Amino acid sequence: MVNGFLCVLMAGLLLSGCQSFINLQAWPPPYSLPAGSGVSINRDLSVAPYTVSVWIQYGKVLRRRDVNLSYANCRFELYTLQAVERTIYKGEARIEKFVNSTDYVSSGFFTFASLVNVSGDDGASTAGIYSTNIYLQSAKQPDLYRLICEHWDDPASGSYLTIAQIQEALGNIATLHQSN
Repeated sequence: MVNGFLCVLMAGLLLSGCQSFINLQAWPPPYSLPAGSGVSINRDLSVAPYTVSVWIQYGKVLRRRDVNLSYANCRFELYTLQAVERTIYKGEARIEKFVNSTDYVSSGFFTFASLVNVSGDDGASTAGIYSTNIYLQSAKQPDLYRLICEHWDDPASGSYLTIAQIQEALGNIATLHQSN
């Protein structure tokens, strides 16, 4: 009985550092486009070996470590991880759906020996990661999975990126367009 209680307590403490909220319905414009809209990828994008993402910010392809998470950034993702370099080719992809999610991140950490928060704060969220997951479908590129655009913001007052902010992050690399 005591061991079971300790396991539940430890699991709760492990999960307390990161919480997530998922809104399975897209927010209305200007925060989303209807299903059937599209993304034009305006140039070929190289996907490094052992990765599935191409990161974009300020209209430039960047390495993950060079992205400033406080500002709008996007990444195209593939379904499969491979050991060779691949290419996301210039072309069209259909938007299947928008899904908004918010992850709350805390800088606090626990030491499990004493079960005391040693960071000096109350473990409250220090940032919200506001993500828009744009699920894609392409007959010519079946491994193309989604476009994720996000930024870190104040968990109490932050908001999702608008379509205009997403387009600004993408620059000329890709263009979002609404279906008629």
